[in-house]
Amino acid sequence: MGNYDLHLALHSNATGTGDGSRRGSEVYYYPTSNAGKRFADILVQNFKQIYPLPNNVSAISTTSLGEVARVKAPGVLVEIGYHDNTEDAVWFHNNMRKIAEQTAKGFCEYFGMEFKNPYDTKETENEGKEEKDTVAQKEKGILDFLKALLNVLTRFFKNN
Repeated sequence: MGNYDLHLALHSNATGTGDGSRRGSEVYYYPTSNAGKRFADILVQNFKQIYPLPNNVSAISTTSLGEVARVKAPGVLVEIGYHDNTEDAVWFHNNMRKIAEQTAKGFCEYFGMEFKNPYDTKETENEGKEEKDTVAQKEKGILDFLKALLNVLTRFFKNN
């Protein structure tokens, strides 16, 4: 097992009763993890910008979820919405790119990096011209990672 700076798990939630009555995005973190809480709070603020009911987006501490309790890195589990609620399911399906983008922006903020939208053609056309030193190369590596993350998240959400 390697050393990781952050663990992120993306899920969709369900009421458990099958009635589809609940809505919202919940971001879980381990109570003693300051870094996990910080990342959870960043994601909550980002998701509030796109979720139709911002008051239903919250960060919740927990010791009962292995995704945050049993990892060595700061861990966050995001329940993006309730897949058994019709409104959440439709929102989820129609906003996959925004969800992926807000998640990637959260990574950038957490790691102190500038977010560069991989879908902005002006930025991507100028990348080769602007890379003049190792800092620019490192930023390009992170941008490549974010592009891959956005693509993976978009494909994941399309298939679920």
